Amino acid sequence: MRIEADDPSKKQPKKEEFNPVKSEKHSFKSEIAKMKSMGFKDGWEYFWSYYKVPVFVIIGVIAIVISITVSVIKNSRPFIVQVHVYNNYLSDNADVDSLEKEFADYEGMNLKDYQINFNLTEYLDFNGTDESSYTSMMKVMAMAAAHDLDVLGGNTAFVNYYGVGEEDNTLFADLEETLPPAFFQYLKEQDRILYLSRTDEAGKVLGQYAAAIDVSDTRIVNKNCLLGTPCYLGIAVNTSRLQTSIDFLEWIFDYQ
Repeated sequence: MRIEADDPSKKQPKKEEFNPVKSEKHSFKSEIAKMKSMGFKDGWEYFWSYYKVPVFVIIGVIAIVISITVSVIKNSRPFIVQVHVYNNYLSDNADVDSLEKEFADYEGMNLKDYQINFNLTEYLDFNGTDESSYTSMMKVMAMAAAHDLDVLGGNTAFVNYYGVGEEDNTLFADLEETLPPAFFQYLKEQDRILYLSRTDEAGKVLGQYAAAIDVSDTRIVNKNCLLGTPCYLGIAVNTSRLQTSIDFLEWIFDYQ
């Protein structure tokens, strides 16, 4: 039996492997040319082996940039109104987004060009002594100073805390001076007006003012939205959107 050695000339040539050499200078053009010469499958494997991490990094950076850009564009839209209700709770059926859209339509404004903030679930514990409670109370004052409050209110504890005191230290505007006379009279006849005390520095009561409105059984306080009653809303003393704040109060009462 004759055994013949393999003829080296008949051996299949080995597929050339491309491995980056540390000392080799790489350029975008040379890498593209290299991958083309390897064919689609091998070129793709080469690309994925050596460039998947940079690809993920680039995709992540692009996603972050897009997210920030969209957020900046959205947040740069002017506000129609900002409404903050404290110490209440929402029904499971509540649809705050739909309420915002309804009010925007009422005002004849498009939420693609404007924005609304109905923040109805904030909570403040006035008996709390922890840092979180203190921070929350300071946040309210900071928003007021920045003119980020238009319509505000909540339960009795909230309106008393921010509505009773010296005129310069309270957050609520006098609604008798602020609301249209006919609308104010309408609310007064329904016994909706909450009067709070004005005091001097020593705490002596000087008089009362129309600080807030009982908004129970209205468009926002009902079985399908806010459930806690009584719930009081007023207008921030330094709002920069007074007319839309008044419009909001008229809207929740369906006042014509």
